[in-house]
Amino acid sequence: METKKEHYLNLMKLYGVYCDIFDEIYKLKTSDKEEIEKLYNNVKNNLINTKICTPDRIINAITQAACINHRYMNSYLDLAHLIIEEFHQDNKDLLYYKDQLEAIFQEKPILKVIMNDDKCTFISLIESEDFHDEIFMVPSVYPAYYESILTYLDVCCFYGSVHCFKLLRTKYNSQIRIESLELAFLGGNPDIISECLKVIRPNRHCMVNAIMSHNIDFVTYLRNEFEIEIRISICAYYKNLRAFLVYLDQTNDINTCFIYSPLFQIQSLCEYLLSQGVDFRSKDEARSALLNALGSNRLELVNLLISLGIDINAKNTFGETPFLFAVGHSSIDIIKLLIAHGVDINAKNEFDFYPIHAAVRRQSTEIVELLILHGANINVKNRPDFYPIHEAVLMDNKDMVRLLISHGADVNQKNDKGITPVYFAIMKDNKEMTELLISNGADINIKNNNGKTALDSICDYGHHKIKDFLLSKGAVHSERWLELHQPLRKCLLI
Repeated sequence: METKKEHYLNLMKLYGVYCDIFDEIYKLKTSDKEEIEKLYNNVKNNLINTKICTPDRIINAITQAACINHRYMNSYLDLAHLIIEEFHQDNKDLLYYKDQLEAIFQEKPILKVIMNDDKCTFISLIESEDFHDEIFMVPSVYPAYYESILTYLDVCCFYGSVHCFKLLRTKYNSQIRIESLELAFLGGNPDIISECLKVIRPNRHCMVNAIMSHNIDFVTYLRNEFEIEIRISICAYYKNLRAFLVYLDQTNDINTCFIYSPLFQIQSLCEYLLSQGVDFRSKDEARSALLNALGSNRLELVNLLISLGIDINAKNTFGETPFLFAVGHSSIDIIKLLIAHGVDINAKNEFDFYPIHAAVRRQSTEIVELLILHGANINVKNRPDFYPIHEAVLMDNKDMVRLLISHGADVNQKNDKGITPVYFAIMKDNKEMTELLISNGADINIKNNNGKTALDSICDYGHHKIKDFLLSKGAVHSERWLELHQPLRKCLLI
């Protein structure tokens, strides 16, 4: 078995290029088209063509990076466009974020001035108005956990805008807050960080932001000087393999590193850690590794873990199995693999939520049919009091409803309140779904537990759009409803 220093050196030899490319993406500092194309070719040749990363994973990284590196938004759009053109990906999240950013800049132009560290324009703006160093921020544009108020000084820290920062400190005595320091580790300006550290001690959010920004010097500084833990789940989420390897180098915690290694979607990394004597201390650890592999959606990683003898039916504290997670998140090939290894298809969690419910909510008729063909019970109810057919009706998924009915779903199935699928369709004024259910035997005059028919309810709640259609299909009021409303003759057809 190798020493921890050998781990780091060996893995950096294997994945140094991976680390360098993702560092360059997250720390992008160029608007030059040729440099962007050079980075694209590096990504394509070393990550995509080698099947280390899928194109959609690269787009995800670009979007993450753009959210913390606003100044180079157009460069990220150019890089994403090159990938989209060749590999036919979707970048709607990045485009949405760009629109949000432009909207906030239009609303508060001073923010764009700070982003560009335009000291002269900044001076003219703050001297020409009643300046207060306090603004309300939009969480979708700036890091989400800063929920209420940021100051202009905080924004300077986020953008690493040192000239504007110094101006606010000297002329307005703007106060450094913990948020200032946290954001400074995203902005990455050493002078700003140094100034903030004089008055504020860093916390775990500083480490998170250092990992997000892919600045390994800041990561090691926070670890060595302040003993702040490197959170390897964050390393995986932001594709910061270098920080992950630093954690391994400093702790030699092979077990924990193996648990999170599937999130990097590099099978050889998992295999390397396995070769170093991974020993799960508990079933929960083994299950966590499997869940991370399922979340990464890589068939070969899941197969690798199953080959180790991991219990694929093990439940967590909420009674949830890996299969339930897989049905909601993983590819159909992974679901087939778990079925082939004897997974319990009808294992529910503590909320009576079954895999069949997860498949219906995912709106995948392919997965639903696969589960049914392997013994899934389609007439089971979850804790929110819905059967699969109720869920499909509420989501207006007609193909799903047809599939469930064709495999024996009870079209008149009542939940605990006595509500049938057609009742839900009627209350949503969904004529097409109502007609589909009626044509398959739905009884529109079944009473709920309050003794009401669907016609009673739509009249009570003012849902009259579908009323004439129901009457044409033989809908009637309950006797009780007629007695109560006889004086007013509400909604009656005489």
